[in-house]
Amino acid sequence: DVNPTGLRIIDISNPEKPVLKGQVTLYDYVWGADINGLVVAENYVYMTGDIAVDEGDAVNGLAIIDITNPANPEVVGTLKPSLGRYGGLEVHGNYVYVANAGYGLKIIDISDSNSPKLISTYNTSGNAQNAILSKDETKIYVADASAGLKIIDVNNSANPKLLGTYDVNAGASSVILSKD
Repeated sequence: DVNPTGLRIIDISNPEKPVLKGQVTLYDYVWGADINGLVVAENYVYMTGDIAVDEGDAVNGLAIIDITNPANPEVVGTLKPSLGRYGGLEVHGNYVYVANAGYGLKIIDISDSNSPKLISTYNTSGNAQNAILSKDETKIYVADASAGLKIIDVNNSANPKLLGTYDVNAGASSVILSKD
């Protein structure tokens, strides 16, 4: 029995009886494949991780899934990195900010969800794992593994700039912002 990898939409309005509303399969099961990030924004799910299979091997990237009709979700766009693996992500307006392990922060234009386009990269010195947008929506905090925390100005999405760093000694794999 093959266990497909993809997205399942489950209605939990009655917690005692969850019901499968819809699903979309990205590919049939591949050992070691995984999903690294998932964000819901408006009528789309943005998913990073292993989104396809090529000759039996998982292919990493970004998948954009239209969930306007939860009973019939549909993959409408994909983008694969030229190098590395896409990890944690943040979505804001027409942009997806993605940690790209070994290759920094990627900024992707999603104004056309059917055709996402890489518009810029900020190469960090570590192994970017996760990216979180600041409350004022002008900075991205990147957990950059052994290189610590990177704070990047994204006011101009086409030209991100490093604002600061913080060494965490043991490495940074995730970033969470305070609610304050």
